[in-house]
Amino acid sequence: MVCSSRVHLGVEFLDAVDAAIDQLVTMPRAGALLRRLPPDLPIRRRAVTRFPYHVIYLEMATHIRILALAHDRRKPGYWKGRLK
Repeated sequence: MVCSSRVHLGVEFLDAVDAAIDQLVTMPRAGALLRRLPPDLPIRRRAVTRFPYHVIYLEMATHIRILALAHDRRKPGYWKGRLK
């Protein structure tokens, strides 16, 4: 038997990710800058509401590049290899 509160959890997660991306598209500098990275890389993170995830993105002159959808406690920094 499936718990009724979990039936639509996947859809709710995707909606929350979409909302976070919509927010960073309209306000790219609202995300927190990540520390301990080269200063010429304005990499930021935006929280996903209700879920322990962040959207990690690179703010560029003409667009935003999403580097990862990172879980807050699992394999932190796994996406840093994508900067090369």
